Amino acid sequence: MKYLVHIFLCFLILACSNEKDEPALISKTDTIYIEKENLENEAKQPLSNAESPIKKTEASKDAKLKKNDEQIANPYINSKIEFKIFDSEGGTFGYDIIIDGSAAIHQPNIPGMPGNKGFHSKEQAEKTAQFVITKIRKNIMPPTVTIEELDSLKVLR
Repeated sequence: MKYLVHIFLCFLILACSNEKDEPALISKTDTIYIEKENLENEAKQPLSNAESPIKKTEASKDAKLKKNDEQIANPYINSKIEFKIFDSEGGTFGYDIIIDGSAAIHQPNIPGMPGNKGFHSKEQAEKTAQFVITKIRKNIMPPTVTIEELDSLKVLR
């Protein structure tokens, strides 16, 4: 936005630099008379938000576009995401992530760890499933889980 103001001011300077005191034609409908002395002073002082109605309307448009972009960029923002804990091999536990009624992730073992060993407790599987759901909600795809993240969740023994 700052650059648009500078470009507009440069255009005004060029349009008003003729030797005659003729008006500078800005658009087909607007004619603006500018004294060269005032133009130099205005160029040194930036416009505030209160002085520029253009900035206000552009800010509201930017906010609406950002909200729309978030919804478009993140298809999971309004999705129903849940998890189910299940029994896995050797008396361990795994989890399923269900997005809008469809199974999206089936994780019978501890992610990021070698082997096929599942979680030792349902609570560990729950914490990890909730962490994965958080990543999905933030549109971090695929929602991989590192050993460091598992350690910070305190799900490793």
